[in-house]
Amino acid sequence: VKTRGIFGEVQLAGLLEQVFAPEQYASNVETVPGSGARVEFAIRLPGQRQDGLPLWLPIDAKFPREDYERLLDAQERADAAGAEVAGRAIEQRLRLEAKTIRDKYVEPPHTTDFAILFVPTEGLYAEALRRPGLSESLQREQRVMLAGPTTLLATLGARVRAREVLLPVLALPLLVPLLLAGVRATGAALDVPGGNAPWELLLAVFALWSAVGGALLFPLAVER
Repeated sequence: VKTRGIFGEVQLAGLLEQVFAPEQYASNVETVPGSGARVEFAIRLPGQRQDGLPLWLPIDAKFPREDYERLLDAQERADAAGAEVAGRAIEQRLRLEAKTIRDKYVEPPHTTDFAILFVPTEGLYAEALRRPGLSESLQREQRVMLAGPTTLLATLGARVRAREVLLPVLALPLLVPLLLAGVRATGAALDVPGGNAPWELLLAVFALWSAVGGALLFPLAVER
């Protein structure tokens, strides 16, 4: 069991080291204060909490080696029934691990409202995706996302940076007053009385539509 854990942990550590500075993540983190439960790794999201403490994104590596080896063996022998049994065992194990991750490591506002379950081989990740509805069920019921070696960094980038990317875009209506002032100044310089009214109306409508639409859609966009 320890060997399985070390294999997944080493794979995960190597990937995180490629893209994150040491101060951006930590290992063996007690994401839920006072619980005593420590997740293998957690991404530190500074500036996300009013009390100044970091918001943690928990990531735990799991590798059901025996079930996966039984699956590979059955596939090599063209044993469809044996492969299905091993596949179901992998699914049950991942469901159990996802529930454990949620129960032990996820607790807003100390953490994000989701965690990541990392599987350290592409073959195991592909098998998990082949199980009907497994990935979607884990996200919906346990708030845990599956990730493999090639998808982990993309998953982190999409989730961690969603607010930083979307918020400036949805804040564009704040520039409308400056645009209105520019239009009026241009009209005054060109001595075109009343000629700016259509543009001012268009900008005002855009600002209202963007502000209302952004306020309604921002939470949904981040969630997606």
